Amino acid sequence: MKKQDQNRGIRYQTMLIVLCCSLLFFGVPKINSQTANEYTLKSVFLLRVANFVEWPEGKENNNPKKNFIISIYGDDPFNGLLLSAIASQKYTVKNKDIVIRKINNTLEIESSDILFISSSEKYNLTKILDFVKNKPILTIGDTKGFTERGVMVNMFIEDLFLKFDINLVSSKESNIYISSKLLSNAHRVIK
Repeated sequence: MKKQDQNRGIRYQTMLIVLCCSLLFFGVPKINSQTANEYTLKSVFLLRVANFVEWPEGKENNNPKKNFIISIYGDDPFNGLLLSAIASQKYTVKNKDIVIRKINNTLEIESSDILFISSSEKYNLTKILDFVKNKPILTIGDTKGFTERGVMVNMFIEDLFLKFDINLVSSKESNIYISSKLLSNAHRVIK
């Protein structure tokens, strides 16, 4: 067996061990960076991150009869993976069913609990963030520079790992509490 093949085998074994261990705590396994695998992992992260966030009292999303709404603003890089993950794992958020919506204007944002802002909206980001400013809507992206511009959680792949940055300033402005467990696993926190 070639040395390169041996290294690849060791790398995959290591990935499986890391996957199993990380699923116990947070569900953020090591992956290869192929787009499908990347967005499968990001789908799971997006669905699980809500369990580490508290919205302010009195927010409509605290209503137990209301669905938990995740809106995707702009192009949908998940291409159905979020819906598949919800269906296959029976994900809920705080015992509520999850509804995924694709939206393309700021007027549709209002009822969102989580707003995923696609990279296709990088030129509209300021407008979108101005609209959600001080509203209890968790903003998530996966585009370089989004955290610095005010997105609360920004996912990215680095060295075959899913990593994320958190903008604590933005979350505090919206009265969204991010747990210390999520903060301690962040690659970087903007305070």
